[in-house]
Order: sequence, then structure tokens, then C-alpha cells
Amino acid sequence: MAETEIKAAKPRRIADSGYRSVVSYVISFILSVFLLLATVCAVAYLCVFSESHLISLLGNGYYEGVLKNVVTSAEDITMPTGIDISVVDGVFDTETVKRDVDGYIKAAFRGEEYVPDTADSDARLYRNVSEFLDSHDVTLVEDKKDTINAYINEVNAVYAKYTRLPGLGMISEYRAKYVKPVGIAFIALAVLSAVLAAVIIKMYHHPHRGMRFIAYAFGGTALMSFAAPLALLVSGRYEGIQLSPEHFYRFAVDYISDALTGCIIAAAVWLVLTIACVAAIYFMRKKLLQN
Repeated sequence: MAETEIKAAKPRRIADSGYRSVVSYVISFILSVFLLLATVCAVAYLCVFSESHLISLLGNGYYEGVLKNVVTSAEDITMPTGIDISVVDGVFDTETVKRDVDGYIKAAFRGEEYVPDTADSDARLYRNVSEFLDSHDVTLVEDKKDTINAYINEVNAVYAKYTRLPGLGMISEYRAKYVKPVGIAFIALAVLSAVLAAVIIKMYHHPHRGMRFIAYAFGGTALMSFAAPLALLVSGRYEGIQLSPEHFYRFAVDYISDALTGCIIAAAVWLVLTIACVAAIYFMRKKLLQN
């Protein structure tokens, strides 16, 4: 009778073990999806929606490109007036352009309006135009001061246009709309992931057996975080976007590639965690066998 009960219990234990493994694989897969979504949220928060990170991607090439466009446009405004285009020489500089480009971004991310301080450039431009008119004995139909100020206002309108990052309104709008939900989603996913990991471990008498499935989840997250971004980086398909001027195109390409690189860095972190988890399993199993 006792032998019959033992034989009946053995198949039941095997069945229970198989059922537990299936459930563990399912939970492990769900855990990897949650971790992947949390990774996307982290990259979006730290890269895509980060004010300081956005500014860091601009670089001197962007500011110099803006300055070149401002000067060229100011010259285009100047030529039909009969004033020599040399009056715009030295009126604007890279440092001023950098200050105002960054100022527009910081204000937009705070939901504020930014107005460039053009007092110094206005004074230089007014002086240059006034000296040109006096030296060439130009007779103006209207008041000299009003005429020069109207010209300066045209130049300032062009300056404001080029120092404001194209698409900034859309970026700030999406950030304002999604940055908080992304942060909340990250926290929720982190908590749910911790719960799932605890559930897996609790399903086994020996914790290291449950940790196998956590290692699978970490490895799966590393693979998913790595594969698609790497494929896009290698293919360079995003570099075919049609944007102008050139300095903005370069910024947009860097913006996309940086987000993809962020995913790959996250994948490296998950790979390290996978290796650490496997090592922990090895030492826990070794300790158990020694005892």
C-alpha cells in the first residue's frame, strides 16, 4: 500500500514540476517585457526629453551654422536698401547665438516665452548703419532714426527665427504631455518587475532555481534592447531624413542616433546584470551542494 502511494506521488511531483516550469517561463517572459518597457521609459526620460541632454547635442557646429544663416539673411535684407552689407560684420557672434539658442530651449521646456536680448547687437548695427549713411551723405525720405530702427527690427526678426531650434515647439509640447506619464510608468513597471521576480523565487524551495528565470528575463531584455537599435544604427536609414539647413539636419541625426545608443548602453547594463545573476546562481548552488 505504501509503495503504491510512493509511486503515485512521484508522477504527481513531476507534473507539478513541469507546471511550475511552464508558469515560470511565462512570468519570465512577462518580466522581460516589463523591463524592456521600463528601459524605453528611462531612455526617453534621460535622452529624448532631457533639456540638458538636448543642449549638449547641439555643439559648436550648430551654433556656427545658425550664425552663418543669420548673417547671410541680414545681408539679404541689407542689399535692397542700398546700404553696404559690411554693416552686419561683427554685429553677431557665436557666444551670443549660443546664449539665445539655449535660452529658447530652456524657456520652452519650462513652458515660458523667451525674448533674445539684442541690445548690444542693436547698438552695433545702429552705429554701423548710421556711420555708413553719414559717410555716404545719403538723404533719407523719413527720419533717420526711425529708418534705421525699422531696418534693425527686420534683422532681429530673422535672428529670432534662426536662433529658435526648428521643431522646438513640438518637442516641448510632447515633453510637457508625456514626461510625467513616462516617469510614472517607469516606477510602476519597476514595482511590477520586482513583484514578478519575487513571485518566481517564491515558487521554488531553493531561490537559485527561481533566479534562473530572472536571468532569462534579464538576458531577453538585453537582447531586445540591443538588436533593433543596433540594426538601425548600422543601416543608417534615419540619416535619409530630409531636413534643412545642414546644421539642423546634423543635429536631428545625432538626436536619433543618441537615443539609439542609449538603448544599446541599457542593453549592456542588462547584460552585466544577467552575468551577475548567473554568477550568483552558480555560487548559491555550489554552497548548497557543499552543505
